[in-house]
Amino acid sequence: MKKIYKLYLAGFLIFSIATTGFSQLADGSFAPDFTAEDINGVEYNLHDLLDEGKTVVLDVFATWCPPCWSYHNTHALADFYNMYGPDGTNEVYVFGIEADPTTNVECITNIPGCNSTTLGDWTEGVPYPVIDSEQIGDDFEITYFPTIFMIYPNRLTYEVGRIPVGELADIRNNYDPLQEGIHPRVLNYSGFNGSLCNDLWPVAPGYTVVNYGEETINSCDITVLQNGAIIYEESWSGTAESYDLISEFVLPAIIATENVEFELLVDNINGDPDASSSYFTGVTLEVNSEINISVTTDDFAEAHQNKVEILTETGELVYTLDLSEPNKTYNETVIMPDLGCYSIKFYDSGQDGIDGELSVKDGDGWYILRESIDGPEFGFLFNVTSSGLSSAKDLLTDVSLDLYPNPAVDKLNLNLESKSSGEYQLTIFNHLGQQTIAKNITLNSEMQSSFEINLEDYNSGIYLLSLRNDEGILSKKFMVK
Repeated sequence: MKKIYKLYLAGFLIFSIATTGFSQLADGSFAPDFTAEDINGVEYNLHDLLDEGKTVVLDVFATWCPPCWSYHNTHALADFYNMYGPDGTNEVYVFGIEADPTTNVECITNIPGCNSTTLGDWTEGVPYPVIDSEQIGDDFEITYFPTIFMIYPNRLTYEVGRIPVGELADIRNNYDPLQEGIHPRVLNYSGFNGSLCNDLWPVAPGYTVVNYGEETINSCDITVLQNGAIIYEESWSGTAESYDLISEFVLPAIIATENVEFELLVDNINGDPDASSSYFTGVTLEVNSEINISVTTDDFAEAHQNKVEILTETGELVYTLDLSEPNKTYNETVIMPDLGCYSIKFYDSGQDGIDGELSVKDGDGWYILRESIDGPEFGFLFNVTSSGLSSAKDLLTDVSLDLYPNPAVDKLNLNLESKSSGEYQLTIFNHLGQQTIAKNITLNSEMQSSFEINLEDYNSGIYLLSLRNDEGILSKKFMVK
């Protein structure tokens, strides 16, 4: 019998939008390594600190940036470092990264010789290292200041924003630990490759595979199948210790005119022909003509003339949402008037973005866009076809779903765990796309649920089980004997 090592769970990725504005390093990305000296000449290596089990916070700032200076003066990162850094519990490290290439190091300490604007001495009252590095900003794809990243020992990176010390403390250990034995895992999957703003959508599946187990992986075979046909093969060898990268690749784009399923297969792990893992993703084109906009303003909404606009492909304004009231959450529904390509844009003349979140959903309640906007302008494209609005559904990344036994005979056991409570819809489809079951699942404060599905009336074959909420969708295949 084959030994199956589970990969990071995912499902069908459903999309048809294109971001055209600013884009940070995506949450959940594998942290790029760096070795750099602070302004006192002390050298640090990011991955070495992570390998020691430390969580690392990067405050990427510019000396002329008022929001950066405002957050600096809350002393949140200084207090966090004092409590959990080397002189505290020794669980974290914090770095201040001045990443503006136009300013010199003298601007950090506000001494004569600063070639630009600085708001003060950025080292005063700061117990953690400060580094002057444009390169780190580039590696982390910085597009606005400040950007605050939290990087966990598993090397995954998340933007946390300007949050107080209590919230930093609450999330410092919010990562998945290593698994026992051999455990390759897909940390990132990308599928969508930009929108042509018509009925055809280019897809370029890309994967980041790492070792998420306690045992070292020295070799494996990697295969990608598209609707069952092999489109990529790789025989990998090397030394991938815990959290190390095994392989990272993006395949050539295809034009998706119909639903597509991709399977990433990792097998022959360390020469064991019975050791394998599989990871399913896919593309499903869905449509709806209604969108719902939600945005929360900050203290300066009125002074900074915040607004959201929807424009046609030729620039004609078809909708405006004035965001002049501070500290308010706006929720608006818009019915798109005609077919064609549209852009939705957010503007902030104060150039400091909003403290809250800008989100756009289609009429079925699925996210098209969900972003924290910290820059002066942000936009993305979407398309209204004769069938409705092309929309996006993301992978559910905070949910674990186990199915057993698989293959099943007369019953299927499900174990569902999530990082948060809430409502989920579970559906099962046969190979003809016919729905065989639909039920709602509520996760309580324990954030887990176990139950059994009766399969006595099911014919032999392959079935697809999907779990979804308004955050996204997760799908797994199972077989009935």
